[in-house]
Amino acid sequence: MTARGRALAAAVGLSLLSGCTTLGFLQEDEQLYTGANVQVEAEESVRGTRSLRSDLEEIPTPVPNRTWLGFMRPWLWVYHVVGVPEEPGIRSWISERFAEEPVLFEQVSPEANAGRMRAWLANHGYFDAEVEYSLVERPNRVGLSYDVFVRSPYRIASLTGPGEATGPGEAETEEGDHDELSALIREALQQSLIEPGDAYNLDVLRQERFRIDRILKDRGYYAFTPDFLLFDAYRDHEQRTVDLQLVVKEETPARARRPHRIGQITVFADHSPGRIDPVSGEIETTTAPDGPAQELQENFHYIAGDARLDPRVVRAAILLEPVERYSRAQHLATVSRLMSLGVFRFVNIRYEVDTETDELHALVYLTRSREKLFEGEIQMVTRSNDFAGPGVRLRYRDRNALGGAEEFRVDVSSGFETRLGTGEASLDSWELGAEVALSLPRVVAPLAVGARGPVMPRTEISVGVNTLTRLNAYRRDQVSAALGYTWVPRRGIRHQLRPIDLTLVRPGEFSSEFRDLLDRNPGLQRRFEEQFIIGGSYSLFYNSRPTDAAASLRRDQTVYVLNVDLAGNLLSGIWGAFDGEYPDADHPVRIVDTPYSQFVRIDSDLRYFFSTTERSKIAARLLTGAGYAFGNSSELPRVKQFSVGGTNSIRAFQGRTIGPGDVPPESAGGPAVERSGDIRLEANLEYRFPIVGFLKGALFADAGNIWTLGDDVDETAGAFDPASFLQQSAVGAGVGVRIDPSFFVLRLDVAAPLRKPWLPAGERWVADQIDLTDRDWRRDNLVFNIAIGYPY
Repeated sequence: MTARGRALAAAVGLSLLSGCTTLGFLQEDEQLYTGANVQVEAEESVRGTRSLRSDLEEIPTPVPNRTWLGFMRPWLWVYHVVGVPEEPGIRSWISERFAEEPVLFEQVSPEANAGRMRAWLANHGYFDAEVEYSLVERPNRVGLSYDVFVRSPYRIASLTGPGEATGPGEAETEEGDHDELSALIREALQQSLIEPGDAYNLDVLRQERFRIDRILKDRGYYAFTPDFLLFDAYRDHEQRTVDLQLVVKEETPARARRPHRIGQITVFADHSPGRIDPVSGEIETTTAPDGPAQELQENFHYIAGDARLDPRVVRAAILLEPVERYSRAQHLATVSRLMSLGVFRFVNIRYEVDTETDELHALVYLTRSREKLFEGEIQMVTRSNDFAGPGVRLRYRDRNALGGAEEFRVDVSSGFETRLGTGEASLDSWELGAEVALSLPRVVAPLAVGARGPVMPRTEISVGVNTLTRLNAYRRDQVSAALGYTWVPRRGIRHQLRPIDLTLVRPGEFSSEFRDLLDRNPGLQRRFEEQFIIGGSYSLFYNSRPTDAAASLRRDQTVYVLNVDLAGNLLSGIWGAFDGEYPDADHPVRIVDTPYSQFVRIDSDLRYFFSTTERSKIAARLLTGAGYAFGNSSELPRVKQFSVGGTNSIRAFQGRTIGPGDVPPESAGGPAVERSGDIRLEANLEYRFPIVGFLKGALFADAGNIWTLGDDVDETAGAFDPASFLQQSAVGAGVGVRIDPSFFVLRLDVAAPLRKPWLPAGERWVADQIDLTDRDWRRDNLVFNIAIGYPY
């Protein structure tokens, strides 16, 4: 660019800059509101004043115009340049997305903001706080400065229930001292969200009222509401404490003070809300079609309409029982269980109160879903080994195949993939698979599990075939079959048991180069032998996130998954009992001309999430796993081995290119064969924060590796050594952005290695070699990961 051109560009830039900062668009009597600043002062040492200031700065309204670099207002400048177009077009499009109407000081009420701050402070225990404000005026601009004076917040001294003494020396009250309602409230307060010594917080008191109400609803108090509960507060100004007593308001109606029982239950199994009644011509809302009522038991009636569904299945899903007390928990669980059958689109339960007996007549309205349907999906698949590409899935489903809410499913899928991060676009693999499955809404076995959980237990039988072709390498054919049970005893815990889990894997069509590679590596060759897995598995899923009032108060969440796989042990035991000698890897027993695998494998996934603010959080994960082959096998089946690296693992390294141990990538059996091992240890830490709108960011660090078990000493062995395995960990770190509009997440991460375990001891940390200005370093070290969804 010539000197004249640079001067012109500089002039244009300065013009735009001045346009973004000027306030010349305002009228003479208009002043732009620039926001509120809050200063917190305390007479004594008060903890958390910085956090207190941050919370108070969120209170003043309206929100001022956004700025860039603290002084430029490009969105406001666009508004004044474009205006408010009356007709659609490019100006209207720009206005909707980039313009921001000025926020004027005349729209602000400083005293109202101060009042909201005082109310917020009082709700958090600062009863005697003072709030003063002053104007900060500049040409065409006005801001607010709030000075907040606080003392230490009042704290909870005691919490009592109806009829109990409110503090030391106080006598018990007679009102509500011995009735069942008061006794239940006192019992519930033993597990209160409010603890003596905590700072007074009105939000916690509200949550406690809702918690108590839920407990009462589960004990039959159908007509009770949280508004009938009241906290009486007695303040001690010298000690700066509050004695709380939870009481039932005097105006609470008698019906709300009494428990209710279920009288009759009527199920309308073919309800269609919104359809026109053929007789009256009116639109039906809460009524159901007429039909013969079938009495499944006393006080339990079932009206089928045109529905082809076994009434016993619906009855088993309903936890409400005639004569028993109403329970909100049973009500919600019944709705959840009916929906989990998969044959209903809507489930609604209403209650009619018998004013004479206080009994509840439960009306269960079930709206059917379409039973048979075909589905098709076009997918973009990203895998843990960095293979990605388009795929297609076709599915046929019959949600009521045998008339008892059994789901019959046929899936056919295919995909084409290439490895990301290689700098080349080529077809590296293709996959074709099919699966047939039948899922029953009950446990078909002598197991009394999950019968009354919040989700109907399931029995699933499945058979599938799959073929995977890695071009210029190998082909892998796989046949699988399984019988499994899934049940949820309570919310947050799920069990999955597969007593029968069969997999037959047959690799073949090795290329000459890949065959040479296998010939040079006996351990790797054994991993690509035919494998027949006959065994079972068990999985436990745990989520600590509560669904009650405590959920909004907790800032942390723990998720834990445990998987246990056993294979071949029963077969070897039977063989040894009859033959007198147990099989071993040198003389394996064959089934369908293939040695069956014998091993034990355990892996776990522990995740912890902590919200640092309302919109940002710290996410941590620890992955551990180990597998041991014995008896009829000398190696874990390849499909059961562990790997690390890739979009959802250690993101500074391509998928399955790390390890085992300190094996270098350039050794025989390099990245193309997808490194795997018998032991995995991996840790991840990520800080997630908002940027703007649905654009979010992340800072992360990952570490871990895999190792093998056994006596192999070739260069790809990477055997596990308790004395040195931590020194062989790979470490990487990076940054990421996520497009997260809530219904899907598109993720882009860029990471670089900080520690390379294959380098000589003392040279493995490479953080000091980071040079973003060096093109060669960027090419050899930066790894870009594109994926759908969060890594964990």
